[in-house]
This record gives sequence, C-alpha cells and structure tokens, in this order.
Amino acid sequence: MKVLDVVDSDPDITLWDPFPDIRPNRSYTPTAAWMPRDMAKRRLKLVPASGPRPTDLELQFNEFADAWERETRAQSFVHRRSMHPAYQRIIGLGPPAIGLILERMRRRPGHWFWALNAITGEDPAGGLTKPSVAREAWLQWGRARGYLSSRES
Repeated sequence: MKVLDVVDSDPDITLWDPFPDIRPNRSYTPTAAWMPRDMAKRRLKLVPASGPRPTDLELQFNEFADAWERETRAQSFVHRRSMHPAYQRIIGLGPPAIGLILERMRRRPGHWFWALNAITGEDPAGGLTKPSVAREAWLQWGRARGYLSSRES
C-alpha cells in the first residue's frame, strides 16, 4: 500500500486517501506542527492508493503482528512469546487469519506454529525440530488447502 508518494519532480506530494469516493480530488495545505517545514509549505493532493486496499482484518492482523514482533523480539522463551497479548489476539481472530499468518510466515520467518495449531487444530510440523523445516511443512499445508498459491515460495 502506498501511503506517501512524491510525484515525479513536481513539488506537490500525493497522499493516499482512504476515502476517495467521499472526497474526490480534494487537496489541502497541511499545518500540523509535526510535519517538516518544507512539507508543510507544499500543497498536498489526496488521491486513491494504487492497488487493493487492505481489509479491516488485514489492518487488525498487521497491527497485532507488528506489535508482537516488536515487543517480543528479545524474548527467547517460546511460551512467553506465545502468551503475549497481541499473539493471543491474533489467535482470537480465528480461521480468517490463517492465510494472513501463512503469508507473513512465508515473507518473514517467525514462530507462528503455536497460533496456526491453535486455530486449525492441526500440526503438519509435529515432531519436526528445525524451525525452517517446520515452516516449510506449514507452508506446504497452506498451499494444499488454498491459503497460499503454489507459485509462492
């Protein structure tokens, strides 16, 4: 998702507008104190973002996953990482989160096995001790059930 784009050499800045149908072709001049001075002097245009918009579930999942990864980065105990409130909230999202978890695990290896097992009741990585092998077992499981396309590695 593009959030901020500088259009060619034009000094205008294009911002992603989450509601393009409500405010077509609107523009405004920012006055927020947190903006860099050079940016605050420019005229900004709101335009629709290119590509599909994330769903509410995707936004919620990414918020929880980012918080979990950030706040447990230094934690070495899997049980403690899995008990983190954001991780538990991801599990609480239920089956709709399976594809999002698998996609995130495909892009960035992480300990998503506990959540996947809790949501699906399955464990294709059962007995595997190497995280990379367990990850691949879950990704194959996801491909076989249509959560991931077979072209993704």
